[in-house]
Amino acid sequence: MVGKGSVNHNSRKFKAENVDAERSHLNVDYCNDNIKKVYHKLFDEALQRYNEKQTRADRRIADYYEKIRNSKQEKPFHELILQIGDKENMSAGSENGQLARKILDEYYHGFQE
Repeated sequence: MVGKGSVNHNSRKFKAENVDAERSHLNVDYCNDNIKKVYHKLFDEALQRYNEKQTRADRRIADYYEKIRNSKQEKPFHELILQIGDKENMSAGSENGQLARKILDEYYHGFQE
């Protein structure tokens, strides 16, 4: 994904023109945590160690999430969208669709490990 990204779009908090709202309930959302909270959980300890080593106040980072969010080179998050088949051969309500869901579940849990 290139650009700022849109968590609201991904979680379907608003409906884009190309979205079939009648099928949105079939979407599977594996991970939709608050990005700021995840940053603090993952980086606060390392940020504290980094800041303790800095002798110049201007080198200290107050909030790592805000540093990345305001960066021109980095993005606060990246998204990964996986799909098996399409609506013609793996529709959500079909037997193949259920198989695709099972495969994606296995992939997600393996990815988390």
